[in-house]
Amino acid sequence: MHDQEAIQMMARCSSEIKHLRAEIERLAPKAKAYEDISALIRFLPHGAGIASTEDLAWVLAKRIRELTEAAKPSAEAAQ
Repeated sequence: MHDQEAIQMMARCSSEIKHLRAEIERLAPKAKAYEDISALIRFLPHGAGIASTEDLAWVLAKRIRELTEAAKPSAEAAQ
């Protein structure tokens, strides 16, 4: 590696480190807020006021079972 290549590589590394430090500094308040909210949620009784949506995979599997069972009598009648 030539000196010029080493200098360019070190400059890019230095720039990347500075960029990442700035990004960490920018994201630190969000990380703190997330930690604080997580701590508060742990104090809530399980499921209290926290709405959850239905599991889409479960809903689809249930609907498949319903349609399959509904189709059985008509398939048997056709025979």
